[in-house]
Amino acid sequence: MLYREGDGVEEIENRIEAVATKLRRQPISWVDERSRMPLTITYSDLRKILFGTLYSPTLAFPMVATIINLLYEGYDDIIKQIFGYPGNFDAQPFCSNALPRTLYPDEAQISIMCSDKRYRVRRAFRNLFEVILTQRISSTRQSQILK
Repeated sequence: MLYREGDGVEEIENRIEAVATKLRRQPISWVDERSRMPLTITYSDLRKILFGTLYSPTLAFPMVATIINLLYEGYDDIIKQIFGYPGNFDAQPFCSNALPRTLYPDEAQISIMCSDKRYRVRRAFRNLFEVILTQRISSTRQSQILK
């Protein structure tokens, strides 16, 4: 696992940063045996996975921690199996108009989705630029205060 006996926050951060640096410098690329398709795992993919765990952290983070640990320890062959194309994958649920309820994470998704949409726009479209500019200035001031 990502955490080892006696680890502090700094050791875990160092492992995650080492994996990020490794993927920035040299993404993992291979040709999937089942699909014969070229695949690549990049630093951007790692960031996307980490961001995705925010929607269901208790369920998803242990899996992500395992993936990061496998990358840290150099088990690229196992990573290729995890991210390879599944031969019997049915993409239909993802291509339909409405995803089935079983595909939605439940834990924190609602609160994060609500916070992702910070401002409701109740003004005419022609005033939208002024609204966005005002919000951006406000956000910039807040971030400067927090620094």
